[in-house]
Formats: sequence, C-alpha cells, structure tokens
Amino acid sequence: MENLRLSDESKFFGPPEGWNEEKHGPCLTLSVADLEIEGHGFMVTMWKFSAEEIEKIVAGEPFFIGISGHTSNGFPLLRLGV
Repeated sequence: MENLRLSDESKFFGPPEGWNEEKHGPCLTLSVADLEIEGHGFMVTMWKFSAEEIEKIVAGEPFFIGISGHTSNGFPLLRLGV
C-alpha cells in the first residue's frame, strides 16, 4: 500500500523518536491533511492499494487498521472511504 501526497496536505509524520528500522522495519513519512468532515476534525491520509492487495480484497480478504495511541474516551474516531 502506498501513501499518496494530498494537494491540501498540512503536515508530515516521520518515524517516532527512537524508531529502530533494523528492529521494527521501515517507517516512511506520512502525508496528512487536517480537514473538517461532517462537523468533525480529521487528520486524513490517502492510500493506493497495490495490484496484489486489490486481488486479495476482491477475493474477500479483510484489511486491517493499526493505531498506536488512544483518546480520552479510549479509542480514536476513525473514518474510511473510497
């Protein structure tokens, strides 16, 4: 999966402090746009699936989202879209 650059990007996130690429693997820079959607603030990223990933999704395989961290209510608000 590839993180695409957004035309209205407002920030970039690189590897967290102390990230060890040999131990944890690569951590690429993430392009983010701060947007308001349906009255809620979101940090939005845009992704493009590889041909192999598309084949798996069409075959019914699930995709996963991993989030490090939490909000005061215990879990951050998520939004997915195509």
